[in-house]
Amino acid sequence: MAGVPAEKDPNARPAVGRSSAVKHSGRPLDRVQRRYAALVALYALALAALVTSPITLVPLWEIVYRRGGFGYRESHELVVDVALNVVAFLPLGFLLHGSYRGDGGASRRVLMLTIATAAAFALAVEATQWALAWRRASALDLVIDVAAAAAGAALQALLRRTRPAAGERRPS
Repeated sequence: MAGVPAEKDPNARPAVGRSSAVKHSGRPLDRVQRRYAALVALYALALAALVTSPITLVPLWEIVYRRGGFGYRESHELVVDVALNVVAFLPLGFLLHGSYRGDGGASRRVLMLTIATAAAFALAVEATQWALAWRRASALDLVIDVAAAAAGAALQALLRRTRPAAGERRPS
């Protein structure tokens, strides 16, 4: 349409460049959110590669326990499995919350979105492991993964509340 500005024209295409970045809640991602989103993508890919590989870390821990003279027991395997799931999904929740944080607020909606995304990823991981002959899926792993991601998101929210944003001064 001639004479109509591009932002008023319903058929206009978005301009190519910085303004056409992926949007959260209708707003373009800022630089920090883009970095968090890139880290989430890399971390998720690395985690997906780890959980689908035929190499598992729990038997490696069995060797460490036996060589260290700790005396390996089945209960140790559960503890190590839980610890590995927490170590794997806590950073994911932290990074996801950083990428969803919007305009700096630690809102309940952002926390719920983070937990829902982490739950979907954990469910996909467990479903994939169920389909692979050399892996084992577990409902306990799913619960621990989501809880660890929620703890990571809560840690990110807590750090954002206690640390002022760039350029802001803390009230004295």
